Amino acid sequence: MIRARVIAALVPLVTALVPAQAAAADAPGTVVRTAPLAADRLPAAAASGYFIEYTSTGAVGAPVAVTGTVYLPEGSAPAGGWPVMSWAHGTTGLGDACAPSARPLGGMDAYLSAWLDAGYAVTATDYTGLGTPGGHPYLDGKAQAYGVVDIVRAARSVTPELSPHWLAVGLSQGGHAAVHTAHLATRYAPELDYRGAVGVGVPSNLSGFVSLIGPTFPPSLISGGTKVLVAYILAGLRVADPAFDLDSYLTPLGREVVADAGELCGAAMGERMASVSLADMLTKDLGAPFAQAWGAVFDVPVTGYDRPLLIAQGTEDQTVPQSLTEQLVRDLRDNAQPVTYKTYPAGHGASLTAALADSLAFAETLFEDVEPPADTTAPTATLDRVPLFLVGGAPVTGTAADDRAVTAVTLTFTDLVTGRQSTRQATCADACATWTTPTTGLRGLHAVTATASDAAGNTSGPTPRALALIFS
Repeated sequence: MIRARVIAALVPLVTALVPAQAAAADAPGTVVRTAPLAADRLPAAAASGYFIEYTSTGAVGAPVAVTGTVYLPEGSAPAGGWPVMSWAHGTTGLGDACAPSARPLGGMDAYLSAWLDAGYAVTATDYTGLGTPGGHPYLDGKAQAYGVVDIVRAARSVTPELSPHWLAVGLSQGGHAAVHTAHLATRYAPELDYRGAVGVGVPSNLSGFVSLIGPTFPPSLISGGTKVLVAYILAGLRVADPAFDLDSYLTPLGREVVADAGELCGAAMGERMASVSLADMLTKDLGAPFAQAWGAVFDVPVTGYDRPLLIAQGTEDQTVPQSLTEQLVRDLRDNAQPVTYKTYPAGHGASLTAALADSLAFAETLFEDVEPPADTTAPTATLDRVPLFLVGGAPVTGTAADDRAVTAVTLTFTDLVTGRQSTRQATCADACATWTTPTTGLRGLHAVTATASDAAGNTSGPTPRALALIFS
């Protein structure tokens, strides 16, 4: 199927950034700039899309600039607008070049297209510090969640066809962000209608394990992927908690590696860590002070959720152990939180696709009770030809549009000599498709108009007036 790409067809591959209308300075969700996306930067199912920079709340609570992308489905938006899926991406790295908006979609094309095909607009934040000034506070749950929420705010100010109803979805780092989003969304953005979240491969319960790492930690217990994860965690904590004295834990090699972790994307960081032992990076065990400092920004809350939450886990996941996820789920259930838990015979990345059908079905349930906006379109009424002479209370007749559920028609008679007005309710037939009003009791030259009302209380304007000379 050849998919229309409305904006992409109108702009070249490289487009100039377009300044947006300024909102209140630094307010979360304020749009800084936008630019249309070229065809090769869109998911296959997107009709159009754009790059967006907006304001959000950073790791230390200060306003920050964040970038991301917005993708729109094909066709016309439904009544009330497209519901929004706010996508939270997995680990790409901490440097500006690692921002997803600056990279090809790759394997995410098919996944995002599935949501677009299902009728969702997709917003995709880069998170704070990826592609914008300042470092990226890796796995800082709140800072990442703010970016997930605020891109919905920003996109709605650019695209009126977006509904206020939305959900969050994410994998790995993004699953962690989606669950943190679930914890704060209704309080942070009460003007939006947050409905729920899907977290796939959600990192949790890691503070105790990571705090054990130190100069005597056996290298055989750490995989290459875990080494990269720890390096990113250390670099991210420096941004999330500048007061923590990280350098006192690091050897000269450790400081070099942490500096590199702030710049290198996933594959390059994997190569950097291939011959590095974490033990050689540390002068002492990370210990309880680290667990407390990092846990304050990383740990997943187990109470305080007010919307449904789906957590999906691959049973073959070597990055996020199933045992840690199941501990999270037990804690949530013990606290009577609205969590659904599903597992799939898949690894870490593959679990996203494995959970797709259930994620879409879960999302559909979140929007079942969304009422379409009230139709405020005014009904219509027409006067048939009004005889110039009406004798003995002869009626005035007319019609009303039968597709607007007209429930009443009101006639207004204005005496052109005295200026006196009188109104009469018409007698309707076939849901007011036709109606009639007697003129008994009236006498003289009158201007006659009709108005129609529907069940929602909408009222039409008056019809063009007709003249009638009424004889009793």
